[in-house]
Amino acid sequence: MAFSRTAKDEHTFETLGDTPSAITASEYVRGNAGGTDLEFRSGAEVLADIGAGTGTMSSFDVTGDSGDVDQTISNGNTLTIAGGDGITTAASNTDALTVTLDLTKDQAWTGSQRGTFPTAVTDGTINMGAANNFLYNPASSPDELGFSSITNGQSGYIILDNSDADTITLAGHVKSPGGTGATDLSAEGTHLINYVTDGTTVYIAYGKAMA
Repeated sequence: MAFSRTAKDEHTFETLGDTPSAITASEYVRGNAGGTDLEFRSGAEVLADIGAGTGTMSSFDVTGDSGDVDQTISNGNTLTIAGGDGITTAASNTDALTVTLDLTKDQAWTGSQRGTFPTAVTDGTINMGAANNFLYNPASSPDELGFSSITNGQSGYIILDNSDADTITLAGHVKSPGGTGATDLSAEGTHLINYVTDGTTVYIAYGKAMA
């Protein structure tokens, strides 16, 4: 019996009993179909021999929210994920597909768009990243009304519950008809404040305390 190699192999023939010095650490030996010879096999060839990782699925179906029929994707087919109005798709390396929504396009809303109201605030800092409408009940006096996470274009309302007649001042980035003193807001009662920002300065408007 002898070690044999097929035409695509690189090693020379060796008799059984000799040390096959040309075998590498990543190679294996198996008996051939006739049972009289041994042959060298690489790791990839061994996996192919036993059918490892080949799987059994030959096709799958895909469908969408609309369309006439389900689509069958068979071996060799390419599944295309198409964009739509304001949506683009782009394939890239490492088997990735990126779906992008174009937020610069006009949106025709058919449902209600509203922020949850109200978000409670007690320390005078209105976090624009948390909501757009707030209920402000000062926990101490004096208390400074200011904003954080200021986002260009955001607007909303603040209900100021100043039942204790706490002294209210305004942060430097806040502009109002009453200046930083905001004496009207320090009056006892409930005040409605509306605001809008350009991303740096927050402009507010308000009136007398409500009855």
